[in-house]
Amino acid sequence: MNGNEAGGKQPMAVLFNIPEIDIAKGLAMTGGRPEFYLQILKQYCKDAENRLPFIEKTDDLHLFATHMHALKGASASIGAGGMSARAAEMEKAGKEGNIALINEKQAAFYTELTRLIGDIRAALESQEKESADNSFLRLITDLKKALEAENIASIEKFLNELEKENIRKNLESSTIDSLDKISDDVLMSEYESAGITVQEIIDSFIKKGN
Repeated sequence: MNGNEAGGKQPMAVLFNIPEIDIAKGLAMTGGRPEFYLQILKQYCKDAENRLPFIEKTDDLHLFATHMHALKGASASIGAGGMSARAAEMEKAGKEGNIALINEKQAAFYTELTRLIGDIRAALESQEKESADNSFLRLITDLKKALEAENIASIEKFLNELEKENIRKNLESSTIDSLDKISDDVLMSEYESAGITVQEIIDSFIKKGN
């Protein structure tokens, strides 16, 4: 995955790589708004997964074709042209009662859709982790500047932000221990010591990023 900024500031061309999906096309079809496109991808996974049981059934070809029609449109909207084309083929077969073609391609379609859902979810989880890391690194860097200036109000502000669950949940236990040490040092007005620990955290994150 390419590095990106949180809060919808990612480059328009590529957020990350997902096999079978043209990210640039998907972005364009959702108004060029990365944060909205990410929500569409999440919804696609949920919707497609709910349709999987119906893809295995051919006792109601009208219902089968209806689900394929929905998958055709949804897949096209996220930039998954290949999946959209396959869904269109299965929709046509359902409408025409072409059981032979459905039986021939049904299992492969189910497998490919399941794989696509998994690939999207893996990419989304990675993107969310990277976004959280970027937010943490910005906060810890701002805390370092506040410590150097001995700006008490800003120090308290950034420490409070670093206490939030959405920030801490992705951190290693050693980093959390370091944050606790920083808070203790600040309480004792040991700003220089706190600054050293902050720099160690920053260096560690930069090293991992490389």
